[in-house]
Amino acid sequence: MPVAHVAGGMGAIAFEPDGTLTGASCWRADGSPVGLGGGYARTGIRFWPDARRG
Repeated sequence: MPVAHVAGGMGAIAFEPDGTLTGASCWRADGSPVGLGGGYARTGIRFWPDARRG
């Protein structure tokens, strides 16, 4: 199934010959280091590379 974006937090992506993706990711992608904090990422932080700044 074609998708517009790959998940935020994906650290490595392999493009397979049949068009599928194999990926490895961090289990946390909310902008907070494990063991040092928690909660949500800072206001205005986006994971899409085409996010517009306002």
